[in-house]
Amino acid sequence: MTFRFRWKLATLLLLVGAAVLAGGLFLKDGLPLPGEDRPAETDNASSGLGTNEGRRQYLIALGWEVGEEPEEIREVVIPQEFDETYQQYNQLQEEQGFDLERYRGQRAKVYTYQILNYPDRPEGIVAHLLICDWKVIGGDVCSVELDGFMQGLEQPEFSQDDGGSSGEEEAASQEE
Repeated sequence: MTFRFRWKLATLLLLVGAAVLAGGLFLKDGLPLPGEDRPAETDNASSGLGTNEGRRQYLIALGWEVGEEPEEIREVVIPQEFDETYQQYNQLQEEQGFDLERYRGQRAKVYTYQILNYPDRPEGIVAHLLICDWKVIGGDVCSVELDGFMQGLEQPEFSQDDGGSSGEEEAASQEE
């Protein structure tokens, strides 16, 4: 049995292999792979959360007036194992319809915005949006003060006559 080298076939296979390799490099550099950061200009059209304005509109839709730009953007890794603090935080997320259990070990970004319209608190209140793959996977609104609080993202119902105080504050004042 003899082997005859076919130059045309070898050249064609070499060109196809080079095209596949070049295409793979283009896709790796041109499109984000799962788990990679995506630049803001590659906004996920379905959510709009890839832009500052999209994130602001998300918070505005929940009833908040927020600063023009985030005060802080940081990357976090959702832990594989939740300690007691993270279990409590995830419970707050579950009450809002989120669940961080699905994102164990994944990277996410936390966008922090100043809240401008929290009743009786003109400053010191921020919203954290926890975003993974340009989807909100959790978040909170909290006071940055020492004796602060933390709540879900939605603005609570405040009646006009109580000046924004919560039922807990009213109960505490009645006990005194």
